[in-house]
Amino acid sequence: MDPLTGIGLMIGAAHLSKDTLADAVKRLLGPSADSAGHALEQFLFHRTRRATAVLEDGVKMLHDAGLEPQQVPPRLLVPILQDGSLEDDPDLHARWAALLANAASLAHGAKIIPAFAEILRQITPVQARLVQWMYDLKEERGEGNFLWFEVADPTLKTE
Repeated sequence: MDPLTGIGLMIGAAHLSKDTLADAVKRLLGPSADSAGHALEQFLFHRTRRATAVLEDGVKMLHDAGLEPQQVPPRLLVPILQDGSLEDDPDLHARWAALLANAASLAHGAKIIPAFAEILRQITPVQARLVQWMYDLKEERGEGNFLWFEVADPTLKTE
């Protein structure tokens, strides 16, 4: 579609009333419009509820740590709430909330980049636990003493 047509469609859609638009959708979808609308309503309800839970849990984490929430840039906040709202695994849900809490903390906020949300969106609960295990191992050995290849092949030696 050329840009001029797209602009014309957006302007036209902006002038349609909610009822006119609803009638047009019903005519297009026919009898399945009601069931499709109900399914969409349920999906959006659950996503909103999960996004709210991520937000509330992140704020609680900050509160429990004695920290005041700071503004999170939309470039980071939107993916956290959007993708976190799709998560039904409790462990990954907690990680979304922790990512939000870290992004909203004064101490860590500048260290949180949008790629973290993208990575979290793509990994499974088992992969998240593996990353946590590697981090815990690094912390256990002390800063700068962790050799990543030891995780993959413990028979490799370094000098």
